[in-house]
Amino acid sequence: MTILSLVSAKGGVGKTTVSINLSSALSPHFETNNSSVILVDADFIHPNISLNLGFPNLTKNLNSAINGTHPVHSCLYQHNSGLKFVPSSIFQKDYHNSLITHLKPHLIDLSKRKPHAHFPKRGASTNSMAQNNSTNLVVVDSADDHFHTMHTMQASDHVIAVCTACPNSVHDTKKFIEQSNSIGINIEGVIVNQFKSDEFDHSLFEISEKLSKPILGVIPFDNSVRSASKLNHPVVFAHPDSDSASAFRKLAVSLLAGDPYA
Repeated sequence: MTILSLVSAKGGVGKTTVSINLSSALSPHFETNNSSVILVDADFIHPNISLNLGFPNLTKNLNSAINGTHPVHSCLYQHNSGLKFVPSSIFQKDYHNSLITHLKPHLIDLSKRKPHAHFPKRGASTNSMAQNNSTNLVVVDSADDHFHTMHTMQASDHVIAVCTACPNSVHDTKKFIEQSNSIGINIEGVIVNQFKSDEFDHSLFEISEKLSKPILGVIPFDNSVRSASKLNHPVVFAHPDSDSASAFRKLAVSLLAGDPYA
């Protein structure tokens, strides 16, 4: 059982896009071992995973699980790309501050139970599909405010930060890493997203030096990501030969080589 959280110092760095595509890239490696990857939307303030995947109004969700309306394993859905995910409610009426403080037991429950994934259908009820595999990796897409992010990191076994090469993003991420260190949370490395390698941004060497953290992966700026998003698909599914899809697959293999994620 492993819980991996993807976090960021601020919004706008594409963390949710990274969460969706990294989970998609990791999934085939786990399926071959009769296990699964589950992506969980723990951004209760601005949940976007179900929106990005084309199914915004899923009534069984992480909010309803934490509130005790549904068991969390009944809130698991499977996108037609094969990605398994647990959404959060997109409606403000379903939000309250205490949701995040009760997150960890549900992540652990997801990691241990045999999931029963649903194929969400637009305008129709979901059809249940029993799975015969167990889960050993839960990927959590965190909110980008301090309160929610700290609780998410404390509920996780591993934490990776997402930033861009923009000087402001690197500066914010450095401060965020220092704040995390001060409360005993280790951010293991950084994913640099939307990388352009131009004169306006930091180089990868500069980013690593400023953050004192290894760069675990570099996702290039790629319009294929936008195209895939419009189709409500992960780019690794919609455009598997794109530069960004290749980068996500490379990142997945690199993380798995570290073994604690496998």
